[in-house]
Formats: sequence, C-alpha cells, structure tokens
Amino acid sequence: MSRVEIIGFASLRDLRLELELDLPQVAGVVKEAIAARLDPASPQVALLARAALGTDTAIYRDDDPIPAGTVQLALLPPVSGG
Repeated sequence: MSRVEIIGFASLRDLRLELELDLPQVAGVVKEAIAARLDPASPQVALLARAALGTDTAIYRDDDPIPAGTVQLALLPPVSGG
C-alpha cells in the first residue's frame, strides 16, 4: 500500500486528503476511493465523476493506470468554456 496525497484544484480546491492505495491502479478505482471519503450529498461527488487525476507529467482518465511510486495526485475538475 502506498500513501498518496490528493489535492483538489479549481472547483475542487477545498478537497485535500491522504489515501492508502494499492498502486498501480486505474484512475477510476482511485476516484471511487476518493468518493468514499466524501459526503454523498456534496456537490464535489458529481464533479468527481467527470474529473481527471494528474501528476506533474501525466493526466489519468478512468481507465488509465496510475503507476506505483506515485505519492501525489492532482484532482482536476471538468472544464467548460474557452
């Protein structure tokens, strides 16, 4: 198990937590672990469903594997507009 810090950005900026994760793991499973720590009534849950995870060098969508050794992930909400 790896300790991974999750840091939210933009509309998810209030979200900051640490998770114990079994990496490598696909991003969708990591997002499920994040959702399990949130209040189900929170508007963040709806944003999380469409969010991506990222590091300094990569962006991970639901089916993308997050590699072992990852210690920090950015939670990036969906964007609209230009």
